[in-house]
Amino acid sequence: MSVDAGLHIQLEAEGTGWPLSVLGALSRVGWRMDDHGTLVYLPRGDDDDFEWTALSQGAGNINEILLAKLRAGEPLGVVLTWESTQIGGTVIIRSSGTFTFSASINRQCLGDSATTDVSWYLSRLLPAIASSGVHISSWAWTEAA
Repeated sequence: MSVDAGLHIQLEAEGTGWPLSVLGALSRVGWRMDDHGTLVYLPRGDDDDFEWTALSQGAGNINEILLAKLRAGEPLGVVLTWESTQIGGTVIIRSSGTFTFSASINRQCLGDSATTDVSWYLSRLLPAIASSGVHISSWAWTEAA
C-alpha cells in the first residue's frame, strides 16, 4: 500500500535568494542532493508537470540550474536524502513561501506500524530551515493511505 506523507510549511522570507539559503541550511545539517548517486530535480520550464530529471554526479552544475529557476520565478524541486542513509524525499520550494517535503524515500515509521515517525523528519528539517533566517509561520504533517 502506498502512503502519501509529508510536511507542509509556510515561510515568511524577504528577498529572492531565500530558497537557496534554505537548501544551503539543509545541506549544512546533513541533507544531501543524492538519490542513489544522482541529483534529481525539477528542470527549468517544468510548469508543475513534475517531470523529475536525473543529473549524474559531476555531469552539471545543480546550483546554476537552481539559480536559473529562481530567476525565472519557478519553484525549486530537489530530492534530498539524510546523510548516507538514503532516507528522504522530494522538496519543493515556491517563491510564495511554501515548502513541501514528501517523505517518499525509505519513509521512517514507528516500530512495525505503517505510521510515519514524524519526529524523525521534524527534528531534521525544522531547525535547519529556521537557521536559514526565514521565519516558519506554520507547519502541518499530512498522511494518507
